[in-house]
Amino acid sequence: AMAFGPDGTLWLTAGVNRLIEFDGASWTSHRVPGFSVAGYDSPWSSSMLVDDSGTVWMGTNPHVLDVVGDDDRLLGLGVVVFHPNREFQVLTTEDGLPSDVTPWVATSDDGWVWLASGSIHQDETQPDLDASWGVARGSHFGGWLSYTVADGLLSNDAMLIPGDSGDVWAVHTRVRPYGYSHFDGDSWTAYPTDERPGDGSRGIYLDGRVLTIRDGNLVSFDGTRHEMYPSPFLP
Repeated sequence: AMAFGPDGTLWLTAGVNRLIEFDGASWTSHRVPGFSVAGYDSPWSSSMLVDDSGTVWMGTNPHVLDVVGDDDRLLGLGVVVFHPNREFQVLTTEDGLPSDVTPWVATSDDGWVWLASGSIHQDETQPDLDASWGVARGSHFGGWLSYTVADGLLSNDAMLIPGDSGDVWAVHTRVRPYGYSHFDGDSWTAYPTDERPGDGSRGIYLDGRVLTIRDGNLVSFDGTRHEMYPSPFLP
């Protein structure tokens, strides 16, 4: 994962427990304290953001403990926060998160930090998701608000794309049901689709459309039409 801070500093996650900082002149490597799991795969994080205060937020990839039948048992490691005072904090359910399986982080333009639980691999056969999965918004001060299918989400497995005016889109592409969920500041609206959206972790919101990439092609959703635009550069 990679992100720029408000002062232009480049931040990267690497290895199984490293946060890398580049200030334009020199590199600094930070080790996440106490963050080591035997057999844990690299990279440890797939998403990150730096908020206006310079605080770095990093979602953590779940670790597969074992497989029982068709069911992967996942170990969630929460969300890692690196504060401007150079101290780390690891947020988990003990701090109010709805789930420790939280690989996706994003921020909306009204200043909220958003977290989403979900898979990091495509799996159309995955069984029912943990009821504690879903989406949450809040800050490192606490007071997390959680949202699940009971609140209007199409699925508890989600990736996040900030919209405008404080609204947020959740993209559901890893497991069925496929589609989108839209938060307008007050409530969620679900938009199921027959075809799978693209990868929401690399999506953007532009001119009223959610844009994602699937198999090298552009996928667009404007709240009504779900369309794919084939890339002219693919073989």
